[in-house]
Amino acid sequence: MDRRHLQSSASTVYLLSAAGRGSWTEIAGGQERLISDHSLYYVQSGRGTLRIGGVIQPIEARQLYYAPPQSIMELTLLGGPAAYCCLSFKTVTLALTLGNPEAEAALAVAPVFAAGRLPIQSRSAIGQGIESLCDSVVTGPDIAADFALRVRLEQLLDRIMQDLDIDRGSPEQGIERSIAYMNEHLSDKLDLETLAGAANMNCDTYARQFKKKMSRSPLDYLNGLRMEQAKKLLNRDDCRVKEVAAEVGFNSEFYFSRMFRRTAGISPSVYMRRKQLKIAFATSMDFHNIYESYGGQTAITVDLYKYPWMTAAEYEQLLNRELACLKAAQPDLIIADDYCCEHYEELRRIAPTVILDEPDWSWRGNCLRVAELTGREREAGRVLDDLERHTFEASRLLDKQLRGERVTVMQVSHKAIGIQGTSSHPLNELLYQELGLKAGGETPKDTWRQEMAPEDLPDLQTHHLFIQKHHLRAGSESVFRRMTGTSSWRKMDLAKSNRCRLISNWFLDSWTPVGRHLILKRLLEYSDPAGWRNRERNGAS
Repeated sequence: MDRRHLQSSASTVYLLSAAGRGSWTEIAGGQERLISDHSLYYVQSGRGTLRIGGVIQPIEARQLYYAPPQSIMELTLLGGPAAYCCLSFKTVTLALTLGNPEAEAALAVAPVFAAGRLPIQSRSAIGQGIESLCDSVVTGPDIAADFALRVRLEQLLDRIMQDLDIDRGSPEQGIERSIAYMNEHLSDKLDLETLAGAANMNCDTYARQFKKKMSRSPLDYLNGLRMEQAKKLLNRDDCRVKEVAAEVGFNSEFYFSRMFRRTAGISPSVYMRRKQLKIAFATSMDFHNIYESYGGQTAITVDLYKYPWMTAAEYEQLLNRELACLKAAQPDLIIADDYCCEHYEELRRIAPTVILDEPDWSWRGNCLRVAELTGREREAGRVLDDLERHTFEASRLLDKQLRGERVTVMQVSHKAIGIQGTSSHPLNELLYQELGLKAGGETPKDTWRQEMAPEDLPDLQTHHLFIQKHHLRAGSESVFRRMTGTSSWRKMDLAKSNRCRLISNWFLDSWTPVGRHLILKRLLEYSDPAGWRNRERNGAS
């Protein structure tokens, strides 16, 4: 059996490596030093600036500073030397394995604290503890083995951790520390053992707890952070792919490009030019409207969906025609909805292709993805903020106009009727969560839509029914007539009371900001009797 699966616990031991008083003296142009071990500096006097891990902080008396191993510390003094007490120590992780009486020891280099000034509250008491420990130490080869010194060091570190409200035994805080360590060392070579050390866990426990909390493995999460940082760096005018790769921890430009494409959907070189790309859409869901609402101009939009009324010959003819038009447009990038997955290879031969397949049917995720692919994040922010304001205003008006009356939405297809649920679809979330409309009595709560034969129509227990006839050419009109001929339909008497209204394809509209604005407009008109009568008089649908 793999011994890794037998590990039951791990602990960290702190070993003092050096201690004493000292002073920093002025050197023209500042001075740098490489920190080999964990180091705590308690400044007793002096002023200046200190840079640790790229962060500049002021040097002040009676402040405590921490420098992690392998960090560069650079300081510049003002008005004379600065006196300090310094404790240097190593951390060793001991992994205890079931069936093995001996602990496995490994030197850990992950930081114990955040680099820089530690915002301790009990500065005097902790400072006196550091000074006392420094004065009682004679640095030598046996310093790490001195049990009494080790106990005093661990007590002092515990005091600092308590003062900073750091719970070293909390898995969640350990994971947060490891994430902070990832962000501070994106350009370094990191492995699972180093990250587990930052979390004060053994590797197996850390990997399991991380996956439970973040829904991704630690190394997948690290690569995600690196890719996000790479995107920021690639936006610089003077960047080079090779340099960006190195800055986010990749020695191989080729491997970096492959990982970037896997994450972003496009290569780094295409990403650098994304604001100037010629964009085409392959979509039956009007995703081109997202891009155009950001001010973009679509080169061409094609629809590769096989509608239910099409024969195989008709669809093949349509597919060949649409692909030919797409190829003739010579786009730099194709953005497609997930109905185009089966045609991905054909699309990719024309131009780099990204399939929008956000999890959980996230319409907002698709909007942000289009913005990222086309370099229009700022425009997307304005569009989504405007939609949020419109939605909030509409919710207030609808609350006044409907006064708690129940609303049901139905789609009639050529096969069945479907009653929309209250969640798990962009339209459902807009109506029943964002707008806060009250759902009809038969509206499903645990599924996005409940389908049934028209003859099985229940009493909907609703005041307002909105119906969309889907795919009329495939026969949805006949299904609609079967439904309206049932006794359940006649008993509800929705049509005579002007509470049943035909709508356009809100299911499609709910995926784009433009479509959602349209739904809000129609709802406000429908809920206002005068507005509805005006629409009827003008012949609007």
